[in-house]
Amino acid sequence: RFAEIQRQEEKCWAVGAGNSVLQWWLMPALSTDAPLLRWSMETLRTTATVARVADERLDFGIVREDALRESLRGESIGTIRYAIAIPERLRRRTMPLKVALTELPHAGIRGNGQFNDRLKTVAGELGAAFLPKLTCDSLLLCLAAVRTGRYAAVLPTHAMSDLGDSVEVIESAELDVLARPMALVWNPRSIETLGAEAEKARATLVRARRAEARKWEGELAS
Repeated sequence: RFAEIQRQEEKCWAVGAGNSVLQWWLMPALSTDAPLLRWSMETLRTTATVARVADERLDFGIVREDALRESLRGESIGTIRYAIAIPERLRRRTMPLKVALTELPHAGIRGNGQFNDRLKTVAGELGAAFLPKLTCDSLLLCLAAVRTGRYAAVLPTHAMSDLGDSVEVIESAELDVLARPMALVWNPRSIETLGAEAEKARATLVRARRAEARKWEGELAS
């Protein structure tokens, strides 16, 4: 009887990604009219996400497209773009990118990853240096720092709605180098083993994320 109940229990699909990706990118997508499947969300760095998908400890991962391994499969689900969020008390009458990025007190991500390297390159091309006054372990903490009114931060454009109208958002073509094309990744062995249900879960994630992206793009254009 117990074995029969186990067979009938609905599969829980494990998805790994960075904290900010899960909160700002995936959760809003799953709040749409997507099929109500069982999900388990795990906060992981890119390398750990890819490794766990590869050894089938995760069913799916959301990572940068350039992090995809040959042994895995992936499907593009949109691009994360970035802008500078400036709280009201730090605003100036004129705010060129050099001032916004290198002369205001910033909250930034700790470490020497790809994102920070590219941000430093942008600042260098402007003839200055990007030196955050506050370093944080996550973009969620950087957003919290902006809310204090004492720090600016480079944040995903889709996170700006969490800050309200009092924050000025500086977008610039120079920041396009920070853009991250993202992919949903999976191990083809898992899809083959789990069959139609795995394909349904994969398609649900892709459709939900793309629908949310279209909604966000429409809000930006309005």
